Amino acid sequence: MSRDRLWAIFLILIAAYLYYYTYGFIPEAAKYPRILLVMMVFLSLIMLFNSSKAKTGESSDENPWRAIITFLISLGYYGLIFLFSFLPATLIFLPVLMYVMGARDWKIILVTTVAVEVFIYFIFVLQLKVVMPSGLVM
Repeated sequence: MSRDRLWAIFLILIAAYLYYYTYGFIPEAAKYPRILLVMMVFLSLIMLFNSSKAKTGESSDENPWRAIITFLISLGYYGLIFLFSFLPATLIFLPVLMYVMGARDWKIILVTTVAVEVFIYFIFVLQLKVVMPSGLVM
C-alpha cells in the first residue's frame, strides 16, 4: 500500500472522529468545523483515488533539497514577520516560495500574491478583527 493511500485513509479516519466529536458542540459553533471536515474527507478521497491510479515504482523527479530550502525560507518568513509585520512579510515570502516551488510566470506569481494579501486582509483584519503581528520597523 502506498504512502499516499495510507495518509488518505488516516486523514479520513481522523476527520470522521473529529466530525463525531463536533456533536458535543453548540450547533452554531459546530457548523464551520463540520464544513472543513467534509472538505478534508473530500480531498482525502481524491488523494485515495489518485493513489490507486498511480503506477507503482514511479520515480519522483522532485528535488530532495526543496523541502530543506522551503523550511529555511519559512524561518526567514518568521524573521520578516518579526521585523516588518505580517502583511509586508507575506508580500515578500509568497513570491519567493512560489519561485522555489517552480512557478516561473511572473504574472501568476503577482496575481496570486496580491489575491492572497487582499484575502488575508479582508477576512482576518476587516471581518474577524484579528490583530496582525506588528514588526519592529513598522
